[in-house]
Amino acid sequence: MLEQENIPEAELYDYFPKMIKVVGCGGAGNNIINYINSIGLFGADTYAVDTDKRHLDVIRAGKKFHIGSSLEAPEKRTPEFGKKAAEVSGYRLHEAFQGSKVVFLIAGMGGVTGTGSAPVVARLAREYGAHVIALVTLPFKEEKEKRELAEEGINEVLKNADTVVVMDYEKLPGYDPGIPKENAYFMMDELLAEKIRLMVEIVTKRSLSHIAIWDYKRFFERTGLGVMFLREYPMDGDLIGSLETALEFPMSEHDASGATKAYVVMTSTRNISFDESVKLMDGIKKVLPSGIDIIWGAEIKKDFEKKLGLLIILTGFKK
Repeated sequence: MLEQENIPEAELYDYFPKMIKVVGCGGAGNNIINYINSIGLFGADTYAVDTDKRHLDVIRAGKKFHIGSSLEAPEKRTPEFGKKAAEVSGYRLHEAFQGSKVVFLIAGMGGVTGTGSAPVVARLAREYGAHVIALVTLPFKEEKEKRELAEEGINEVLKNADTVVVMDYEKLPGYDPGIPKENAYFMMDELLAEKIRLMVEIVTKRSLSHIAIWDYKRFFERTGLGVMFLREYPMDGDLIGSLETALEFPMSEHDASGATKAYVVMTSTRNISFDESVKLMDGIKKVLPSGIDIIWGAEIKKDFEKKLGLLIILTGFKK
């Protein structure tokens, strides 16, 4: 088995994209793919999947899949149309997933293509042996019909993906209290693009504390629902004491109760040592459920402000 540390830097450009894919389904998912490509992503291929060719044409992605072109579009499109579109075009996606080990799947739930196609795309990826980590968005509560469709879609994704992390628009004010509602969609695109970049590059780049791709396969296998927690702390002051609030703002309507696994990644601009990162991790462990299975990593990001960024995903919830 090849280890990242033994691979020359130039070869990493070809080594990881064969195994890691980031796939957007539908308009919202592909907007995030577009944002990911604008900020840059090292070590993963990006795919865009959509029934809307005009929207697909303006998306930046490594590969684009216009699905359902052979179908007659109904007068009122529903997620069922997105599902059928993915099924009839599935052979093209099947080929694209050959050799994949980990697939990050992004979709906005509540619409047509993302809601209908994401479960099919997840199934196709898993049929080729990939572990699928889906990150999906849930509309505002005031969008009642879309939210109901979204919840149905999430349940279908849960049947086909290994892990499904739900990002609820209702929870954005907890992360950024000052955000105007009209900016919520842009902020969610930016937020998910950056966190997916982090989850990929903690594997593909040499980091302060690295997570191996094989750890992803072991850790996220059939874990079900995932809950993301996001926090940022200034590097001065009582940083260890501040970590007590790490689980205060979940990005969905779930908390830490019953979680059996914790995925943790720290980001800092300061040149902290590995020993310091271990001490920080010890502080985080104090707020996690007792006996939980943990994998963690730490990256140094030069353009990050003088603060500590914290990404936690809890999963493997007891039924």
